[in-house]
Order: sequence, then C-alpha cells, then structure tokens
Amino acid sequence: SFNVKPTETGTLVTVKSGTVLFEPTKGAKGATLTAGKQGLHKKNSNNIVVTNATSLNDLAWQRGGLEFVNAPLKQVIKDLGDYYKVQITLENPSPSECPYTAPLVQLPIDKVLENLCAVYQIRLFNPNPGEFILRGGSCL
Repeated sequence: SFNVKPTETGTLVTVKSGTVLFEPTKGAKGATLTAGKQGLHKKNSNNIVVTNATSLNDLAWQRGGLEFVNAPLKQVIKDLGDYYKVQITLENPSPSECPYTAPLVQLPIDKVLENLCAVYQIRLFNPNPGEFILRGGSCL
C-alpha cells in the first residue's frame, strides 16, 4: 500500500507496505521504495530523494484518521495542519523535535490540539477560525 501526493515542490510517494518502483518520468532513473520509505521527485529534476517516512499520515484518508508513533512534534503539527486544513504555528522551537505518540486520531482539531498541549505544557490560542497558535512548552 502506498500514496502518491503532489506537493508544491514535486511529487511525494510514501510506502506503507510492499515495494513500489517510483519512475516519475519516462527515461528518468527510478527508485525502488520499500515499506516505511518516501521518495520525493522535485520538479525540474531527474533525481528522486529517498528518506525514511517520519509518519505514514499521507495514507490517513485510507484509515479515516491520523496516527503518530514517536513522530517529531514539528511533523505532527504539519500533518494536523494538512489533514484538518488549518494553520498551526509553534512559536517556541524547543519542543519541535519532541516525540509524540497518539493512536488513530479522529477527534475535532481543537480536541486533538488540547490533548497535544497537555502533554508538553503548551498553551493553545485560537485567534481566528482555522488558525491555532501554540506557545511555550518543552519535552518531558
């Protein structure tokens, strides 16, 4: 199982299980991606950058929600923003690498952020609809 996601910078392929041959253009050198890997093909490039997937939440539409297993907080915030289509700003960079684990998340965004903030002593502000600001916090 895998997902293909167009991004502003190119095309991202995330593999959950199995093996995927990622050939972005005919004649370009492809990459073989296995479970837990991502391949990014940047626009105007023939190269594919292969990395470990920090989360498999590009596949959230298949599971019906997000799931985090020791994901860095900055990735959690990015995934939540993308999934719920909201803007989330982490003002203090120090907890950005804190590992966060949460089972399948199917709650409204305000409840998800309240839970996350409780873990890292972060204060949550919601100045406008669809906009959240996270202040303070630290890894435990």
